[in-house]
Amino acid sequence: MRPHPTRRAFPVASVAALLVAPALTAATPTVVVLRDGVDPARKAGSVSVTARHLYSAALSGFAADIDPATQARLRADPDVVGVLPDATRRYTAARSVEGTIRTFATAVEVTPQTVSPGLRRVGADRSPTAKIDGLDERVDVDVAILDTGIQANHPDLNVVGGVDCVSGLTSTDLVGHGTMVAGIVGALDNGFGTVGVAPGARLWSIRVLSSRGTGSTSSILCGIDWVTRNAATIEVANMSLGQEGESDDACGTVNGDLMHAAICESTAAGVTYAAAAGNQAADSSGIVPAAYPEVVAVAAIADTDGAPGGLGPPDDCFDYPDDSLAAFSNFGPRVSIAAPGVCVESTAIRSRLAVNSGTSFAAPFVAGAAALYTASVAGRAALPLVSLAGRPAAIRAALIGGATRSSVGGGATSVGQTVLDVSDL
Repeated sequence: MRPHPTRRAFPVASVAALLVAPALTAATPTVVVLRDGVDPARKAGSVSVTARHLYSAALSGFAADIDPATQARLRADPDVVGVLPDATRRYTAARSVEGTIRTFATAVEVTPQTVSPGLRRVGADRSPTAKIDGLDERVDVDVAILDTGIQANHPDLNVVGGVDCVSGLTSTDLVGHGTMVAGIVGALDNGFGTVGVAPGARLWSIRVLSSRGTGSTSSILCGIDWVTRNAATIEVANMSLGQEGESDDACGTVNGDLMHAAICESTAAGVTYAAAAGNQAADSSGIVPAAYPEVVAVAAIADTDGAPGGLGPPDDCFDYPDDSLAAFSNFGPRVSIAAPGVCVESTAIRSRLAVNSGTSFAAPFVAGAAALYTASVAGRAALPLVSLAGRPAAIRAALIGGATRSSVGGGATSVGQTVLDVSDL
């Protein structure tokens, strides 16, 4: 079992600064943050509320519908660090770029396996760890997909479990977004359909977004807490989602950002996070979790020929030039790396294949790369060993350091952008 890291202090003052006393008497969705060592279930029971989520790993606390009088009681409780509104927001990077999705009519089992240009662009077809050759030899790493879920019985995916943080009923994907993300990470190298960066990696379906692409603070925290609680198994997590916000670069201890605090605890437990930079054609410093320094934030490029140099034709979805930064992609100093995110082919619900675009589909290339790096370190004793807490930073540095500096076009914000390269992993 991996040791649990020491949880960072989350100052009362920083949380209290975010609070606005509700004007209504009805119970409202609320997140309660507790001091370490306080039993969340017992504390919720002590004020007669039914907890929707209990948190014990990435943070200590619970989420529930709580009326104003009970919220006031909790604020006065010395065991309580903060009482915050549970906001439901549109997680923007989870939206596909409008109008680009195409689902193929043929079921995946009867289509010959294709190695997509995006996969070739990042060098996965040359990776000795990926070993993409049509034989089903699976990468021995566990990857959590925090998204709309994954089709559990998709014939081209190795889905091993999951949790539903939205309804508590099913972690399967009703929309298709999470299933596409999962395929880019780890579609099987089995001779049909498509193939992922880390073929056959064990995939965990962490449903934190509804079928409308929305998620609440409490559902996102539920997913991060579940991954952290299972960090002895899960090495990598992908978050192709985002909302407006900024990083205080202090794990939320200054601005009271609970998602940031939770991700810091999760990375301290040894989990590497890849995050979509966002699709607003803006500076990614205004989107979280991409703005957090603890994650690998990923921008999207167009690639049509599977090679650098800009010699391929424009893409079929937007007519972007080959090897250009996607016009919709966020950019800026918070972006760690770029990967293909335009006209990307992957697995789709109803056991099919689809093509889609967005930074949502660039991030899982990096999650797959983190899985390859993890597997390659495990298989090569000569590589330096790092502590669990230091492993995500080491992986992040290795992926950025091994990236190909490319003449990616699209404006001054993208010149010299590094593009993921896993050919040596």
